[in-house]
Parts: sequence; structure tokens; C-alpha cells
Amino acid sequence: MNFSDLSERQQRIIHFIVEFTRRNHYPPSIREIGDHVRISSTSVVKYNLSKLESYGLIFHLNKRIGFITDTRFWDGLPGFYDGVNILVVNVLRAKPIAPEESIDHLSLDDFKTIVTAVRPEVAVMTHFGMNLIKGKPYLLARKLKEETGVEVVAAYDGMSLPF
Repeated sequence: MNFSDLSERQQRIIHFIVEFTRRNHYPPSIREIGDHVRISSTSVVKYNLSKLESYGLIFHLNKRIGFITDTRFWDGLPGFYDGVNILVVNVLRAKPIAPEESIDHLSLDDFKTIVTAVRPEVAVMTHFGMNLIKGKPYLLARKLKEETGVEVVAAYDGMSLPF
């Protein structure tokens, strides 16, 4: 997936945020974004921003490092991270979210699906919810490593990754 896969409105929003932030050294408000892209409803601006947030980030350093923030799983999500070497994912839930729930967080099963599709050199689980903490994240990571064949680690305070 590329920038060109975003809707025209989403592309305009991203361009505006980048240029505004570059000029002003702080990001624009919801209202400023709406005014620029001609959206009068702040809830529509927030909706578009929430869709853009689910794309996460990819840093191109000496390795490609992807970050997936809080989002609900959707079929196209793994495709945005094809080719990353290191993938860091917020995995808040032990069980998947029911369709009627309004919480946008990834589960352990979602993480496994993403890791299996992307196959990074290292996948890092972070941002654990209480049920994951009770399940001992380092044990869950070890199990996922066995199941996927990918190096999976559970993040911990002060952790660093050499690359």
C-alpha cells in the first residue's frame, strides 16, 4: 500500500498537517485541518484522522522499522508494512474485539496475523492491557515465535533494539 492508496481527502489532510507543522513547529488543530480541507464537521475530521492513524509509521533508517499504533485490525493493515525489518505493535488485548465494540485496539490474534503476513526479522509486542500482563507477555511472545517462525519479543521498560 502506498500514499496513493489513500483517498484524495486523506492525502490533502496529510499534506496539510506536514506543511503546517513544518512552517509552525507544532501541528494544526482539528478546526484548522477542517478549514483547510473544507470539512465543516469536526467529527468528520476526527474520523479521517482516526483512519490515518491506523496506518502507523515506517522509519527508513539502516533498517525499515514499522510502528502500528492503537487501531482495529482490518484486512489491508499488514500490507502497509511489507518489507519492514523490525515491527513494533501495540497489542492491548488478549482476545479480539467484537464487531459491535467501539474500541480500536489490536489483540494477540491480530498481532499473530500481522506477523505471519509481514514476516519481519523481529516483531515487538508493546502497550499491553491487563489480561496480557497477567498472561506474562514474555511467555506469549515465546509461543508466538514458535508458531510463526518469526523472532517475537515482548517489550519491557528500558528495552532497546540494536540495528
